[in-house]
Amino acid sequence: MPRVPLIGFDALEPDDRAALEALAQANTPGAGVDLFQALAHRLPVMRTALAHLRALMSEGVVPAEIKALVAVRVAQVNHCVY
Repeated sequence: MPRVPLIGFDALEPDDRAALEALAQANTPGAGVDLFQALAHRLPVMRTALAHLRALMSEGVVPAEIKALVAVRVAQVNHCVY
């Protein structure tokens, strides 16, 4: 059970709901939908975090697959569950 109650998709504005549904379907590494449902208590924070995640994990000079591997390795080095 999370310490911060999660905001249900039905309580979000349509644009925010669509963004989280797309995130859930995309299976983006490091992007647990639960995190964003907790951040939804402060919508500007959730929207900013989602924009940062998209910018970091989208295709660019470094392929998204390599970025995912880096995220896993960073979690291992820091003894975090990923």
